[in-house]
Amino acid sequence: MKRLRKVKPVVISMGNVAASGGYYISAESDYIFADPFTITGSIGVVAMIPNIAKLSDNIGLHEQDISKGKFANAFSIYTKPDESMINSIRMSIKETYLEFKQRVADGRGITLDEVELIAQGQVWSAEDALQNKLIDETGMISDAIKKAAELSNIEEYTIKYYPKQKNFFEEIIKDKFDIDIAETVISNQIKENRGILRAWQLFKSIKNDPLQAVMPFELEN
Repeated sequence: MKRLRKVKPVVISMGNVAASGGYYISAESDYIFADPFTITGSIGVVAMIPNIAKLSDNIGLHEQDISKGKFANAFSIYTKPDESMINSIRMSIKETYLEFKQRVADGRGITLDEVELIAQGQVWSAEDALQNKLIDETGMISDAIKKAAELSNIEEYTIKYYPKQKNFFEEIIKDKFDIDIAETVISNQIKENRGILRAWQLFKSIKNDPLQAVMPFELEN
């Protein structure tokens, strides 16, 4: 994000949820929009280690672990972590949490103490996030696009959406059959049957324009 900001302004538009990792990415942008129903924040780190040691004992299922290094099997589901392993994982979580908070502090221009008050894994609505300085404004993606143009000093621009959205009829056709496969099959048989030739032409027509108005029969001379 920092490298990108050296090239162009970066404006974030948050949708339904942009929490934890979503906010981690957003924090160091130039400007953040959240729609009125966004859930964001969740500045925190959690580690969950599943353990089935007791279950495996009950059913007679065991693992023979061959490893090198004190913490090599720290995340084994068959071994209950000892205190030293837990402390090591806890230290790693603490370091990641501090890094997360520092990114938020740097990106939002607030102190680490201010970040701590709104961090601790707490989630916020868009309105609360605005009050807590986690976002700059509530708005939709159209507002974010306008802001990006403003920050870039651009008055005329075009918008491209990715991935390309299929229209209603393309979605229907894709659900019914795969035109590309049908096209391949028909092309292999095209010289053998006049009806197949007509089908080939129809398929090519549908591929270029999914909305068709055709008769359910053909007229021949």
